[in-house]
Amino acid sequence: MGSFIQVPTFGFPTALGLPSGGEPIPAWRLVPYDIADFDEWAYVRHDNVASDPTRAKSLLYRELSAAQTFFPVKIRFQGRVLPPLNSMLIEIRAVGEAKSARQDITLRCGDADDDDGLWESTMRAVDNVKEYIYCVLGAPSKARAGVSHLDRTVFAQRRVFTKVRSTNRQLPSALREGDDPHGICEAVAKDWKVTSRLSMGRLAPSMVDDNRTVACDHTAFKAGDFVDIGVSVEIVTFGRFDEKPRVDVHFCLEHVLLLRSADVEVTDAVAGTYVPQDVVFAEA
Repeated sequence: MGSFIQVPTFGFPTALGLPSGGEPIPAWRLVPYDIADFDEWAYVRHDNVASDPTRAKSLLYRELSAAQTFFPVKIRFQGRVLPPLNSMLIEIRAVGEAKSARQDITLRCGDADDDDGLWESTMRAVDNVKEYIYCVLGAPSKARAGVSHLDRTVFAQRRVFTKVRSTNRQLPSALREGDDPHGICEAVAKDWKVTSRLSMGRLAPSMVDDNRTVACDHTAFKAGDFVDIGVSVEIVTFGRFDEKPRVDVHFCLEHVLLLRSADVEVTDAVAGTYVPQDVVFAEA
């Protein structure tokens, strides 16, 4: 199924530890720092039988251990959370909102100098992924020249509902008791269904063995928290076949992991915040 890809560790701040908890990361698990290296690492595939022709393209990468096998690119970023956070909560109050319902989060660079190197790598990874896709598909570049990486943000979102089709009609609902207090999800269940949940978690206090992350809900997060997010890459194309394509690249939110609360003062005692290489949330 592949693994989440980490942004390059160039300049990763020592006060926050290595993304792998100190273990080396294989090159194929890093977004190439130079866009010229993308051709040997990833490619854009077209799905001729996609149910949505505007989303028929996907970005895949190749593991060195499985040279002929490609996996969807999923990337991990670290940064500080910008408000508002209520968008991380599923709360649909009207039937008409189901189709467009989203959960989202915005990350920024922190105020501390030691965040600068991490954020520079993050922004370079964002630019490289998008520019590679635009180049391959022959779409105009959308590079933001002249804008400092410290003034930029990373935005990720996910659709709450999935359109019910013959291929997914049998999938069970991922809703839990209390998720649908207004009965809206039940009212649209014939056409729209929640088939997966946004995974949210935090570092376990014990930090013992493999149980280093535990599940939590949106109330555990606040503005200024330092978090790790996982995103998949969605490519949306518009225009007729005989026209130059218009392309948008979206980061679709897969998980949010709280690494360090905004309430924790950075001292020698908390330096070296652990960032797990693989994110699996155990129930608290």
